[in-house]
Amino acid sequence: MAHFRLNPSYYFLAFIVIAVLLSVGVIIILEMHWYLKIFTMSCVFIYAWYCLYKQGFLKSSTAIIEIIHIENQDWYLLTATNHYQAELLGDSTMTTKLSILRFSIPGKFFTKSCVIFSDSMACDHYKQLLIRVKAY
Repeated sequence: MAHFRLNPSYYFLAFIVIAVLLSVGVIIILEMHWYLKIFTMSCVFIYAWYCLYKQGFLKSSTAIIEIIHIENQDWYLLTATNHYQAELLGDSTMTTKLSILRFSIPGKFFTKSCVIFSDSMACDHYKQLLIRVKAY
């Protein structure tokens, strides 16, 4: 049995910050009244804080905080409020820096996706996860 505990990723946080800065740059360039620019920038900052807090810092009740793989090919997903037995789907994508794992949960219509950056867990744990997913 292998436990893969997820931590906040600096890559994801940097991605959100860059997206916000680019959005603010576009808003500044747009030709509209200053009060609309301020309102739009406020909306961007509020949504960015929401994304950072809920998904970036793994505070959402639906954010996956741990993945457990048991030797008999069972996968378990742990969130802050629930745990699910899941089946890893074949369209999951794994690279050395980013993994997108897609799980099917019995009894649920929609799949659950988990985006994992390599810095969200220890290097040897990420490599072990790569090996287990590729062997699956």
